[in-house]
Amino acid sequence: MKTQYRLIDSVVAYLAGFERVPPSIDWQVYKRSSNKVNCIFIGDSRQVLKNFESNFIDLIHTSPPYNIEKPYAHTADNLKHEEYLHLLTDIFSECYRILKPNSSLFLQTGYCHNKSTEVFPIDMLMYNKMREIGFRLWDRIIWHYRGGVSLSRKFKNTHETILWWIKPGYKEKDQPFFDVDSVREKSLSYDKRNNLLGKNPGNVWIEDRVAFGGMARDTTHIAIYPESITERIIRSCSRKNDVVLDPFAGSGTTPAMARSLGRRWVGVEVSPTYAHEAEERMGRKQASEIASLASHLVKVVSFGNRIETLPSVTVAGKLSDWITSINFVHLKSFRAENIDGFYATDRLEKEIKPSIWQMFDDLFSRSQPTFEHLYLVSTLLDLAYPQRRLWNSVRKFLHSLEILEELCLIMQGQVDRLIESVAECEPTSFRWGSNRQSLEFLGPSLRLTRVCNPVVWKTNSNRQSTTTTIEDSDTLGLDHLLKGEA
Repeated sequence: MKTQYRLIDSVVAYLAGFERVPPSIDWQVYKRSSNKVNCIFIGDSRQVLKNFESNFIDLIHTSPPYNIEKPYAHTADNLKHEEYLHLLTDIFSECYRILKPNSSLFLQTGYCHNKSTEVFPIDMLMYNKMREIGFRLWDRIIWHYRGGVSLSRKFKNTHETILWWIKPGYKEKDQPFFDVDSVREKSLSYDKRNNLLGKNPGNVWIEDRVAFGGMARDTTHIAIYPESITERIIRSCSRKNDVVLDPFAGSGTTPAMARSLGRRWVGVEVSPTYAHEAEERMGRKQASEIASLASHLVKVVSFGNRIETLPSVTVAGKLSDWITSINFVHLKSFRAENIDGFYATDRLEKEIKPSIWQMFDDLFSRSQPTFEHLYLVSTLLDLAYPQRRLWNSVRKFLHSLEILEELCLIMQGQVDRLIESVAECEPTSFRWGSNRQSLEFLGPSLRLTRVCNPVVWKTNSNRQSTTTTIEDSDTLGLDHLLKGEA
């Protein structure tokens, strides 16, 4: 049975999630406002955080300066040892107050040193102080990266430490929120003992560093951690619409990823230079996974991943035709036949898991025209969310199909409006022409390693909007969209 959805009101509610990027705001000007989310505040966290109400923040991920004399803008990185520890203690005391009970703070640290050759692990220096504040250590994560500075008199450093602190709940047995399914990883072998969606993740994370200059278009900040690090933390330790804070926002990695995953966010940065650069970086992020997919499809399907200007009707027409060419009946029947019902724990279901994993690995590794739409969707989501590359193929298939189905529901007769929202909420990437008769893609082009274009779509130059029919989409529900959730 075909179900026709008219989502005029739902689209209005959903598109509220495509909020524009607010400007970086000087705290002295803004502190009287009641709206203290979705902003990067310019100021010292010791003063800024005092103005937030207690038990307000759901998750904190931050990496303070290491006090190793790096040439940061507008801030000293050469404090006396005790002054440095006092600075961190003051800020994390405020973090504890504004963090909700039973919530998490991820403190990403390295080493500091004195004028001699002795080094001081910051996680060890802060351990007792964090406990005195009230935090309790839940886990210790090692981020291992390749490269590092070679040293002639010792081993080169190729890791940082991330301490997972929690603010205890009201009950002794309370535990922090953790969604293991959102960060399951692909197994090295088809081990039938693992969950169909992947194995449980470990606490040693192997991720390449962001080399200085690699984000030159976004920031001049000299110490940037990968988006995949904070993506893993935000996916697993927060829910949609939670408030995520970074009191040392720097280049804006944590706020940017929080925004793109449908969370509310707060950044505090003492340097106006970095704050404004983070604002521009946020201008390349959409406010949900659905919105991120919509943006990337506009870039690849409508613009062919080329920096150019096109008539607005052409942009909408190409995207509409690509969507209408998707065979949802085939995709959903494939899901039903090969995934649904295989979550039982008896021996038969365990024995069949390896064949399912092999089937879906083959699906994503070979060019199969019937799945090419979904392959492109998965590829584009991988670009927006690098942590997905650790997922197994079953998880990627389910996630990609879910996001694509919801996007198509939103686009029912609203293609033009959706494109307007995407462009307005990503002002660093798009610019409207006169009277919105044309749209310019400003770049940068997406880094696609494989061309996914088996579907030939034609553009109807007279088309202003299009309506797509999706079969059996009752499982998505309008309430889900009315909340603006991805």
